[in-house]
Amino acid sequence: MQGQEKESLLLIQNSDLSEYSLVNVRGMDAVEVVETLFAMNDNDRRNVAAYLESRGAWMTEIANQCG
Repeated sequence: MQGQEKESLLLIQNSDLSEYSLVNVRGMDAVEVVETLFAMNDNDRRNVAAYLESRGAWMTEIANQCG
């Protein structure tokens, strides 16, 4: 249960900053999120949310801006 108490906000943007998603990350604290993101490869960067969930996080989208 302790992992579920950990929570962070993450802003995911594309390279030209025209699209973003603001997500709530549960199950990882900020340090764990950063360490996990640094371990990503180029293929993982195509879907950051799916990558974090595969590492044990729970994601909830709060807001997004597409196109």
